Amino acid sequence: MTEAAGCQAFEDDLSALLDGELGAARAAEVEAHVARCAACARRLR
Repeated sequence: MTEAAGCQAFEDDLSALLDGELGAARAAEVEAHVARCAACARRLR
């Protein structure tokens, strides 16, 4: 999976993560992605 494709899979969830709208399992997946993806980490700032 390319970085862009990986990011697309998480794009909608970034806002939901900030809003506390994700379940625990999905939040953990998104947080793990953000930990290894500088582009998504910048979006969360």
